[in-house]
Amino acid sequence: MYKNLICLCLFSFLLVITGCPGPRKNPGEILQKGDSLFQEKKFKESAECYYEYTKLEPKDYKGFLALGKSLIELKKDDEALFCFDKAVELNPGELEPYQQRVNILESKGLNEKAKQDLDKIIELSPKDPMPVLRKGIIEFKDLDFEAAYKTFKDVITFDMNAGEDQKEAVLFAYSKLLEIIGHEGKTDAEALEIIKKATELMPDNSRCLACMGVYNFKKQNWDEAIKNFDAALKIDPVLEGYSYRAISMAYLKKDDKEKALKSLEKFIEYYDQQIKQEESDIVLSAQIYAGIDDPSFLNIDKIRLETEQLREGGI
Repeated sequence: MYKNLICLCLFSFLLVITGCPGPRKNPGEILQKGDSLFQEKKFKESAECYYEYTKLEPKDYKGFLALGKSLIELKKDDEALFCFDKAVELNPGELEPYQQRVNILESKGLNEKAKQDLDKIIELSPKDPMPVLRKGIIEFKDLDFEAAYKTFKDVITFDMNAGEDQKEAVLFAYSKLLEIIGHEGKTDAEALEIIKKATELMPDNSRCLACMGVYNFKKQNWDEAIKNFDAALKIDPVLEGYSYRAISMAYLKKDDKEKALKSLEKFIEYYDQQIKQEESDIVLSAQIYAGIDDPSFLNIDKIRLETEQLREGGI
């Protein structure tokens, strides 16, 4: 039903197409003319050429692929999707139709279908970490942390020395693994190895330090946790507030109430200035600290009460 509707939309759109500009040529020349027009950003004219080519060569995926790309530029995503479906049908072993289709599916929020296409892209290009990384990012956005964790672990197996893009993909995967480790409060040996390797690769990365802090906090290594959180907040102001809160909790575990109070006061000051405004990057950074798994961690009313009690010599 959906495909029939798209087919009708495509047909309606193409009714206004008069054919490839210029005298009638053979299919190869029409395709070449379409490519030239596309390069000149004359997308309606290139679509006309590609459409004419698909009528002359209905079993050649290249015509549908090229037509789909022109339709994207004309903001005709549904019609473009139909063309990419046809290109995949005609040549299921060709990479680009899947790549183009993924872009549309993800933009429409059709993430399950997008991941299916990414699996096919991964199968067709096993040495490229980018589709694996993209799949992990979709899973992460969908809050499927278990699946994302597994996918990002696949990314870090790629060779970082195979090019700058591949290196960036691996480092990005490590950063997302750290967020999941912190969020989930993972303390197993594998998580520790990931943290250590990430810290080795990115020694000045605040998230590595914050994640190591959460790990040490969960392991009750209070002094190490404080050192990690303190180093993180000095590198990245976005992590400042949450680090102060985590430090205060570690000091309370050590029964050092004076230092805990100082950290709590800094946290409240930061909260009132920044966190309360719900700036997206600040709120997102809280995920790393979620593994501390304390219901009072960001309960501002309880934190204010706790601070007053410390000032009065309580707790």
